[in-house]
Amino acid sequence: MDKQIQNYLILLLKKPLKLWGNTSFPGCEDIEDLETKNKCAQKKMLTYIYKNLKYPKEARKYGIEGVVVVQFVLDIDGSILDVQPIPDQSSRDLGSGLTEAAIEAVQSMNNMKKKWIPGKQNGRPVRVLYTLPIKFIL
Repeated sequence: MDKQIQNYLILLLKKPLKLWGNTSFPGCEDIEDLETKNKCAQKKMLTYIYKNLKYPKEARKYGIEGVVVVQFVLDIDGSILDVQPIPDQSSRDLGSGLTEAAIEAVQSMNNMKKKWIPGKQNGRPVRVLYTLPIKFIL
């Protein structure tokens, strides 16, 4: 596993994202314990993102690093919708294509063979909003 992925997973597992309900990344759907399922989903999602993240040439050339925070909706059919950058105090437009690269990596989850398992509320599939920081390190 890439060192960048390992470092990021260590950070996330120390302070995990809170996933909602029965939402699950492919490969974790058969895990019964919710905490274990959430950790599995986080690890698999981040591994997927960092394997599919293309560090832009211009950003590499100028040594640009940083965090891009994106938000997306997991739809009731397991597809990813409305991927948007979220500017806040810890994230700004880093330029050189990093924001676009982060969005493309998240949107590429729609090309996976197996889709996400959508969240459920009262036994019915619901849309779930995610916020995901993506770290760019050379």
